[in-house]
Amino acid sequence: MKELSFDKKAINASLQIQEIRKNQLMALSELIIEQLDKKGFADINFICTHNSRRSQLAEYCLSHFLNNFGVKNIYTYSGGTEATALNERIIQSLNRANIDVNSFGDAKNPRHQIAGLDKIFYSKKYDDPFNPKDGFIAVMVCNDADENCPVVNGATKRFSLQYIDPKLSDDSPDETDVYDAKLIEIGSEMYLLSKLVLKNVLPLVCENSPVAVELKEGVKYSWCSCGLSSIQPFCDGQHRGTSYTPIKFVAEESKTVYFCNCKQTKNACFCDGSHNSL
Repeated sequence: MKELSFDKKAINASLQIQEIRKNQLMALSELIIEQLDKKGFADINFICTHNSRRSQLAEYCLSHFLNNFGVKNIYTYSGGTEATALNERIIQSLNRANIDVNSFGDAKNPRHQIAGLDKIFYSKKYDDPFNPKDGFIAVMVCNDADENCPVVNGATKRFSLQYIDPKLSDDSPDETDVYDAKLIEIGSEMYLLSKLVLKNVLPLVCENSPVAVELKEGVKYSWCSCGLSSIQPFCDGQHRGTSYTPIKFVAEESKTVYFCNCKQTKNACFCDGSHNSL
């Protein structure tokens, strides 16, 4: 049986998130939307004590799903109350999920490039020059940092979203399973958080130009109206959980048509020139 990808596992797991946790994620999404409305962008800094495990995973997972959805105005960061190093067990878990990590630089605190993202991951304090100085949402992902760091300088909002530390399983027979489960747990919640935010900013503009497609007579097509699909201009089901639904039709004849890819058209799913006013 073919192994499911990290994305598929996280998406499937997101359907099992408990209601109390969904409410927490909804509250966090509202803070992000508030920043988007005020500034046009949002900065999110995930904070734990050593910035070595949970905060790094949260930064990666949210960055990954926002990138998949084409979101360019939500920026993710992570930091600790002290700097150590991204734990090798996190890298190993990512590798087991077929996510490539290229490590380089300082042996004590290496830099890491994770496949698919144009950013560098490394352990740092939350107020490191790499991170925003002010105006950010501080998301506290461990109880130690939440309790021992009562003031996060520069944060406009502070939010507690705690995860059990996978470090508790280090060097035990369960270590691999615990770390892999933590990756999917945090991944599922960051996926859901992305969707909750995007519900309020849809539809996404995918491109400021139409897409030419050769229709084939008798073939059924399903046009993405939300902008979340990864197979534009067609639907891949990412609209589930939003108020958007695809436009479906069967081609009556074989011909070239121009599908709207800015998602602002008033002409069903076909380009009407709305992209020219964006």
